[in-house]
Amino acid sequence: LIKKGLYEIEKIFFLEKDFDLTKEEHIFISGLPRSGTTILLNYLYNTKIFASLLYKDMPFVMAPNLFSKLNYTKNLNEKERYHKDGIYINLESPEALDEIFLSTFTENEIENEIENYISLILKKNKKKRYLSKNNSNYNRINLLQKKFRNALFVIPFREPIQHSNSLFNQHLNFIDFQNEN
Repeated sequence: LIKKGLYEIEKIFFLEKDFDLTKEEHIFISGLPRSGTTILLNYLYNTKIFASLLYKDMPFVMAPNLFSKLNYTKNLNEKERYHKDGIYINLESPEALDEIFLSTFTENEIENEIENYISLILKKNKKKRYLSKNNSNYNRINLLQKKFRNALFVIPFREPIQHSNSLFNQHLNFIDFQNEN
């Protein structure tokens, strides 16, 4: 109820459809964990062409414009992710946060609201193209393709043995992290 309420307030104050975002070449990245989705997201986001949700949009990803007006956080220095994989993040880093929106609504509601939600993110970032990295996007490719006919869907994959090894090493890494903490 709170998430939907924040989203409705966001739409009342900030939703403007001043262009047809369905014609843009948005990019939706989906893939298994450890397949390279995050590094691909960061590479594409750093082109400055795309809007995406950022760590600083938490915890109010349902109202990105409203929260940006109230946001008083500082941009923390970059630090390496807990994965110890050489990827550094800060509050300005993009992340797969649209799943919060997508998990709040039914499939029919998503179909009716996804354009509005992406419009709000584009407005906040003053961009015309959206970039999403969400490992669950593969479940919604048909819906997203129906709504955004020019969108690109990128699904990276790794050689299976390397992929398994990476997953196993992360498992060990997080066991160590949990034991230390």
